[in-house]
Amino acid sequence: LEAQPPVLAANTTATFITRLINNQPAALALSLEMTLTNDETGQEIFQRSKTEELPALGSKTISDNFNTGIYPAGEYTLRQVITGGNIDMDQETWIVISPTKAMNANLAVTPLTVPSGVETDIRLTMQLKNTGNTALENEPLIIEVYHDEAGEVVKTEETQVTLALSEEKTVTRSILVNLVEGSYEIRLKYDGEENDHRGADGATE
Repeated sequence: LEAQPPVLAANTTATFITRLINNQPAALALSLEMTLTNDETGQEIFQRSKTEELPALGSKTISDNFNTGIYPAGEYTLRQVITGGNIDMDQETWIVISPTKAMNANLAVTPLTVPSGVETDIRLTMQLKNTGNTALENEPLIIEVYHDEAGEVVKTEETQVTLALSEEKTVTRSILVNLVEGSYEIRLKYDGEENDHRGADGATE
């Protein structure tokens, strides 16, 4: 029994591999019961039952896929009980789901066109969802105003957000800009990832 990979982040697929070898001269009808259990809480987060016919002096490899989703970080025991004929086996291995911070974000900007050379408030509406397996508390979000023609960031501001597991939240924020004529992107960055809103235009109306 093997788990590949044995250490996984949230929302990652693992493959559980069972290799069966029959060294007997008769075929075997086997029953396989697999569970994945959180070592700390005892919660079973995966169960699988199946029967397999193993030919005489033959072998077989069985694969099962499991996605970690947003199950809690921690150590888990993968156990499989195999019975049938004169076979009674109990196998165990382990996997670790590592703490994973992740967020989905959608960004809307109002207004989309502002006058050039005039201080103007831009309103940002951020729809945020915690998609990791740990709560987010005062996590930093970086807001950037990027000038397309100049190829540079002309303004940066930081804000923070707190999200429970699987929580969705709409956050609004205003930033004051004074832009030269041109085309701009408003970028929302979290942990190195970008959620860009293109089209906040600094051209003169």
